[in-house]
Amino acid sequence: MRLSRALALGAAMLVAVAACSSGGGSSPSAAPTQAPAESPAPAQSTAPETTAPTEAPAVKPEVRIGSDAFYESQLVAEMFAQEQCKVVMVDINEEQLKAHCERLNATYVVADLSKRADCKNVVDQTVLRHNTVDVLVNVAGIQTVSPIEDFPEDKWDFMINLMLTSPFLLTRYSWPYMKENKWGRVVNLNSIHGLVASEFKSAYVSAKHGLAGLTKTAALEGGPLGITVNSVCPSYVMTPLVQKQIAAQAINHGISEEEENEGDQDRA
Repeated sequence: MRLSRALALGAAMLVAVAACSSGGGSSPSAAPTQAPAESPAPAQSTAPETTAPTEAPAVKPEVRIGSDAFYESQLVAEMFAQEQCKVVMVDINEEQLKAHCERLNATYVVADLSKRADCKNVVDQTVLRHNTVDVLVNVAGIQTVSPIEDFPEDKWDFMINLMLTSPFLLTRYSWPYMKENKWGRVVNLNSIHGLVASEFKSAYVSAKHGLAGLTKTAALEGGPLGITVNSVCPSYVMTPLVQKQIAAQAINHGISEEEENEGDQDRA
């Protein structure tokens, strides 16, 4: 089954949009140097089942916006570009964003997704270029590892804005176009931490649990309108985001990085 056909039938999970993200304040993360060796672990969806309209619209190059950590966004963007979709990518780092979009013949919007005005501008710019938004994929995320008593308050605010408020705002601003079309897809790249918790990751776990709740609520509201909303919750996958936090986790646990890496995989 081709991807565009699967979307038209409402088979949405990580089948959604392409894009990049705000890597974190004024210091965006660099693009990864290589992909993980192993395949992603099985994913779970936290969204209640919703029913797409009986008659799906004719398959067309859907207009897609997305926001995420750059590694994941590259993979999703490439998948949709192969399907001749109109992809709009979003990131705070224009240099790496521009290079990737040129390769895929996609367009982009530079934005800090932790800011409300930037989230609004992302959707406005997409509609200005393509008249609508059919599919939205929210993937933006960063990690901070710290005990609660030492957790930086500003970092808490930033992570909640980026990983919970931003998906809400992008969904809210895209919703009227999906409602008008009587068809839309929202996919939230969540985490196993949207279902369970780990110590020293209070902001990340809180944001991901909140994202699970947002997904369920939006799915219930969107179902009768032809809009499906799903949350994908991967387990432990050796992405650049995970690699960067192993050292900090090891320090907090008082063990070596090798032991921390093994322990993370066991906990997953």
